[in-house]
Amino acid sequence: MLHRRDGGANVPNRLFYINFPFCGMGIAIVPFLLRYVNPGTTFYDKLGSIDWLGCFIFISGATSFLLGLSWGGNQYAWSSPATLVPLIAGIAILCSCIVYERHAARNPFLRLSVFGSRSAISAYLCTVLASLTLFVELYFVIL
Repeated sequence: MLHRRDGGANVPNRLFYINFPFCGMGIAIVPFLLRYVNPGTTFYDKLGSIDWLGCFIFISGATSFLLGLSWGGNQYAWSSPATLVPLIAGIAILCSCIVYERHAARNPFLRLSVFGSRSAISAYLCTVLASLTLFVELYFVIL
């Protein structure tokens, strides 16, 4: 068994510094390798190209859904209307966002064409599952 003089308390702090050489290399190399071509549009043209209504619909639906998820089982019972109404409303609003983005948006922020192949869908699903696993691990490490 190895014993440390400092008790090992500073190991996570020192381990963080391993990122600095890679960040320094990135800061030094990226300006020379990145070729950015300015499209010549104005700031107001860029603001006008954003799908503000679609973003508002998506944020409203996601907020409502996540609010119902966070209330369920903690502040209210899962069968309570205070939990079910935000969940169902959030799902309905998110579905309406998908319909809006598919049929009515002039410049949609949510490109449905990225879900066109099985490999893309499986990659997105694996990313979601890995993220959920990470959040569950982080949540239960504290407990």
